[in-house]
Amino acid sequence: MRMETTKDTKKAYREKTSQVFKTCEVSFYLIGRYLNFGNYLAAATKHTKDTKKSKHSYNVRGTSHIFVSFVCFVVNKNLMKTFIAIAGNVGVGKSTLTKLLHDYTGWEPYYEAVDTNPYLVDFYQDMRAWSFHSQVYFLSKRLGHHRQIVERPGTVLQDRTVYEDAEIFAKNLFLQGNMTKRDWESYWELYQTVITILPPPDLVIYLQASVPVLQERIRQRGRVYEQMISSDYLQQLNTLYDAWIEGFTLCPVLTVQTDTLNFVAMNSHVESLAHRILYKLHGKDIITF
Repeated sequence: MRMETTKDTKKAYREKTSQVFKTCEVSFYLIGRYLNFGNYLAAATKHTKDTKKSKHSYNVRGTSHIFVSFVCFVVNKNLMKTFIAIAGNVGVGKSTLTKLLHDYTGWEPYYEAVDTNPYLVDFYQDMRAWSFHSQVYFLSKRLGHHRQIVERPGTVLQDRTVYEDAEIFAKNLFLQGNMTKRDWESYWELYQTVITILPPPDLVIYLQASVPVLQERIRQRGRVYEQMISSDYLQQLNTLYDAWIEGFTLCPVLTVQTDTLNFVAMNSHVESLAHRILYKLHGKDIITF
């Protein structure tokens, strides 16, 4: 008699659980349809039955994805404006992650603008003489892009930050003797003045990778002008990036070690990162996969 009662209880629990999941799915689906949520919510609401378990067993992960997708929608509709910037060394995967997060969340991507620096030819002929002019040009363009992002409605994902020009690339030129002390001090003063009045992002995602991994990703990317980048140069930039992030206090930072990470092949990695972005917009955190 006791066994029958237990069986009845378990059956009732399974039926109740199944009904709860169905109700959640229908509710999110109707809200999404009413608010014109988009295809990614419609896809998320298709629950997955686990054929290896009871017919009443549903995939909890799928329901979690529905919730995350709905929160992403609320953020994207400017009900909770968010500016997320992605930083990291050459070849670490900033543009790739920007696109994949856009595909997953619907957030607006803002890629690094392709622009012709009028000083580049002179710079490569005489770096020390033209590094200041070239870096001021890059900084002015990046500041303009930053301002445009701040003024955009909804949530934006930025591929490379305004801070990296000064904190990483211009500083590296100075440390390597390719910018005079006078030029560096003038440039740095300009940069420091600007960032004090520039609205910071809500979150910086810092992508880390070791030099061998960066070199392999650069090789796979196949950009001719990047193939001559030395391991010493990448290591110098890595050192500057780590030091910058260590002292960065303008907004929360989410550090992601990407050596064993594959955003393209592993959808779960993108999903996990989207969760962390939504739930950890305050404080510094480190993610490992």
